[in-house]
Amino acid sequence: MIYWLLILLSFSGLFLYLAMLWRAIPESLITTRDIPISIVVPIRNELVHLEKLLNSIAKQQYELDKIELILVDDHSDDGSYELALDLAKKHSFSIQVVRQNAKSSGKKAAATLGVSLAVNDFILCTDSDCVFNQDWIASMVGPLAKRDLMMVSGPVRMDELDTFQQLQQLEFSGLIAFGGLTLSNNYASMCNGANMAYRKKAFEAVKGYQGNDHIPSGDDEFLLQKISNAYPGRVAFIKAQGAIVSTRAKGTFGELWNQRLRWAGKWRFHRSGFINLLVLMSAVLFSLLLIAPVILFINSWKFGLAGMLLLFIGEFYFFWQIMRFLGNGSNWRVYVGLSLIYPIYALILGVASTFGSYSWKGRNY
Repeated sequence: MIYWLLILLSFSGLFLYLAMLWRAIPESLITTRDIPISIVVPIRNELVHLEKLLNSIAKQQYELDKIELILVDDHSDDGSYELALDLAKKHSFSIQVVRQNAKSSGKKAAATLGVSLAVNDFILCTDSDCVFNQDWIASMVGPLAKRDLMMVSGPVRMDELDTFQQLQQLEFSGLIAFGGLTLSNNYASMCNGANMAYRKKAFEAVKGYQGNDHIPSGDDEFLLQKISNAYPGRVAFIKAQGAIVSTRAKGTFGELWNQRLRWAGKWRFHRSGFINLLVLMSAVLFSLLLIAPVILFINSWKFGLAGMLLLFIGEFYFFWQIMRFLGNGSNWRVYVGLSLIYPIYALILGVASTFGSYSWKGRNY
């Protein structure tokens, strides 16, 4: 029984170690406010979000005449394209609104079209349901240009209202932190398409999404890994509060499940040995986190409680560091809840993403 207790103690130590690694990532203070940039945003049925998106860009502490926004409509049927055309007339920065042709569809195709139309070398990517800190552009483009990088990824936070959304927020913060940790240690694992930037010449050099354009998701991570492989040491995570992008948490479990299936489903298409190792290690880790407490509680509730307390201390400290940086708040019940349900949730999700199907933006995959 002591071995199972040591397993939970080891995992607690792992979370404490990850928290120290996160703290060791220096915060980026590099900014710029006058380098010409092109912001590429694929849109599909985003009628309720477009106005907030454009207003958020208009409030940037950046020279507006240096900003080019390219909105690429992916066959919306809710009036998003028409609204985008109307909103484009109301802002003082350059806005292009284009629609994909009938033979082209999907986010990757929309992003590729947007990049091809961009007049600037620095490309900033986000999603249409996002809003930004007023220093977002300055904080993301500054390091990309002044550190002579080829690609950067930035932090993303989820806004929340209720306990269900707080759970999403907490889980999501861990994914963002893990992507930042690995990238800061020269391993490209994950990033989020809601907040990344790269040089147009890098996108063209790796042929964009060629080779994985048939996969619905992965417009962020596949590109990250291609550019990282082509330009070792010239990809970075931007740990800066000014670079934080905010997106909305899902309102229902069905929406959340479809989103996570889409995210998890791309793992089986990765060719990276590092990524495959991470997937295997994650499966082992979550299996042990599920089995160890059960065995301890069966033998002794005191040992079970002690093991869970040890694990919780490490997890809490790790997530508390990330949530504090992102400016999110949460209560201890949410931390405990995620700790209890996540191993089961992650294992089921892993199986479902391999054999199941999902819907996204009105399309089935």
